[in-house]
Formats: sequence, structure tokens, C-alpha cells
Amino acid sequence: MEIIIQNDSLSHRECSVLGLNEVFAEDCERQALLFDGFIFGVCLRGEASVRINGTVFDVVPGKVFAVLPKHLFSAVSYSADIDVRLIFVPIDIVCKLPLSPNFDSLRNTASNPCVDGGEWAADLGALCDIMMRHDYTAGKGEDIMMSLVCSAALILSDLFEGSCHDVKKTLSRQETLAGNFFELLFSHFESERSVAFYADKLCVSPKYLSVAVRSVSGCSVQKWINEIVLAEAKRYLCTTEMTIQQISEKLHFASPSSFVRFFRQHTLTTPLAYRKD
Repeated sequence: MEIIIQNDSLSHRECSVLGLNEVFAEDCERQALLFDGFIFGVCLRGEASVRINGTVFDVVPGKVFAVLPKHLFSAVSYSADIDVRLIFVPIDIVCKLPLSPNFDSLRNTASNPCVDGGEWAADLGALCDIMMRHDYTAGKGEDIMMSLVCSAALILSDLFEGSCHDVKKTLSRQETLAGNFFELLFSHFESERSVAFYADKLCVSPKYLSVAVRSVSGCSVQKWINEIVLAEAKRYLCTTEMTIQQISEKLHFASPSSFVRFFRQHTLTTPLAYRKD
């Protein structure tokens, strides 16, 4: 299988809306997409089978689905009349949205990424049409696009939160452990960044915790810790006027220089350069 990192049509700085059949060619079973951001899909016509991190889901009109950052996404097959709109929202854009991320909802979305969109499906399709119809590079275009993306994100968040209450599933020990880890992480990530801290709280070894979390989510414990700290740091840089020192103190780094080193190691740029960009 060929893994496509990002895509020639996609940007890590701008949102994009594309059709499923635009992203994946007719020999789609040989392709997979790894995108550094969120992918939201809505099916308006036709039928398709998509694979999200190894699990296949059937998509019919009215269905919506979400692919979390760095999760493998591919189209197994689709009908000739397919109309599935894909909204690509890069991580850098997510950090600029005036929304407090519901991490618990995102965690549940990973295990139940395809839900019934109901009456909202057609409205999401209409939002996609607006996003695709206009040029957002001039005037208030960027603000307009951000408002449209924010509207879509709120609709999708509500749909997935509602589905989490409806789905009753018997969890394996690894799924339960991973869920408990995420609950701890979202409460302590600002001050605790060691795997050992979370393993100790959960009364397991760091190795066992890492194996369980990777098995369930596809990413290691340390990767999740780093990604969430980075997402919070980017949010502060983009949506507040906090200084680098204030952000480093908020995230409990030993010093501003240690925060800068951490940020640069994982983004290949400095916090100030990221804020200016």
C-alpha cells in the first residue's frame, strides 16, 4: 500500500474541501492518506467503504465521519455516483479556532469515528459548498473561512458527543486503561509530562501502559503527552498575548529556554516565529 503523506492538493496552513474521489484514484485500495490534522467527511450521495486506522466503515448518505491527526485513512471502494465531501483542517488551524477542545469527545471519536449525521448532514454539505465556492485570500476571507470551519466543527462535535452517549460498548482491559490514561492526561498535562507519572497513578508499569495506549490509539504515551502540550502551546501563541515566559510558566517548564527547546524540537521553529507566521 502506498502511504501518501499529506497530499499535493492539501496545505498544512489552510483548510481544504475535496471530494473522496478527488483524493483517492480508482485504484484506491493501493493508497492511504496520513494527514497532520483532522479530516471530517460527510456522505451526500452514493456508497463507499473507508478504512480509518485499520477498521473499515460503510458510508451511506447521511453518514459523517472523522479521522484524527496522524491516523491512516483510505477509501476501500466507492460507487460511481459517490459524493463524499472531505474537510481537511490542519492542526495549525485547529489551534486558532476560538473553541476549547473537548479532549474526552475526541478520545471517544477514535473508537467510534462514523455516526449518523441526521438532518445536519445536508447542512454540512451546504457549508462545504460555501467553502469551495469562494476565494478566501482577500479582504475578510480568512476570517470568513475560520467562521465556516468553526461552524462545521461545532456541528460535528455535537454529533459525536451525542453518539458517545448512545453507544454502549464492553471495553477490553487495554481500552479501559487507555481511557483512564486520557482522563488523567487531560487533567495533568500542563504539569506532568513523564510516562512514569501516569503509569504510577494507574498502578501499572510504564511499558505496559505504553503498549496499551499504542494498541488502542496508534500513538505512544509520550507522543500523546507531547502532542497535547504542543497543541495547548500553539493555542496560547495564536489566541492570546501571553509572553513566552508566561506560557512556559503556565505549562510548567523549568524556564522559557526549556520551553523554546521543546517547541523547536517538535515543530522545527521557535514559538515567536510560529506566532508571527
